[in-house]
Amino acid sequence: MSDRYQRPDPATVYSSNLWSPGYPHLGNSQELRIGREGWVLQQEYDIGYSLLELQDGRTSIVGWLKTQGIEATPSEEGQVTSRVIATAETLLACGMFADLKTLHLLNDMAESHTEVNRHGKRTVRSTPDRSKHIQEVRQHFIDREKRSFGFWNKLDHFLDRSVFRAGLSVHCPVCSYHNWFAVDDLSYKPTCARCLNPFDFSQAPEALHRLKWYYRVTGPFAAPDYARGAYSVALTLRTLAPHRSSKITWSTGLRLGRSE
Repeated sequence: MSDRYQRPDPATVYSSNLWSPGYPHLGNSQELRIGREGWVLQQEYDIGYSLLELQDGRTSIVGWLKTQGIEATPSEEGQVTSRVIATAETLLACGMFADLKTLHLLNDMAESHTEVNRHGKRTVRSTPDRSKHIQEVRQHFIDREKRSFGFWNKLDHFLDRSVFRAGLSVHCPVCSYHNWFAVDDLSYKPTCARCLNPFDFSQAPEALHRLKWYYRVTGPFAAPDYARGAYSVALTLRTLAPHRSSKITWSTGLRLGRSE
């Protein structure tokens, strides 16, 4: 399990397989029996060992469903939720989302989709994720620390988890659009995102003085509708976990169908 972001909570709980010990097959063990007493590995010698390779929850659940004749594939919402939880790293750490005002902030900065009726046809209009001035975001977390407790209430924690990314607001002299450029995208001749014209990055003192830093949400947090419902799912799983630990095997949204 070298990649902690792929497997934040390993699957340790499986259905009983006493009558069909072929699944799960973890590593080089010949037979793994799971019952009320837990996991039982059969050994041929007094001294021996077995190597087990733990699965993540989704893989284990998809594998078990396949043994029941059910084909399961991740949904878009399930993928987004999985990445949100992986960003937090564990179900316990999903407490960073247990703040209503923070969820509103994240959703305000995410993409938005609106339905528009034109000539009897309904179309969906998308608005890209929106940036907020660093002072506004900073003040939000100062206020959050006053009304709550825990290391995950700090802005630094969200920055460490790459929820936000800082960038500069740069005015385009051609179309007057205010572009947001990540630090990696800055150059002496950037291209405007709206009119697609390259322009010179002004280095005059008065122009540099007008530059402002903004935060944007990144990755799954830019998905609309509260990250496709990911925050509610993450907090629900956190509540269902015994003692808010990882002693459950879970998977986010799956589409189910018949196996061929």
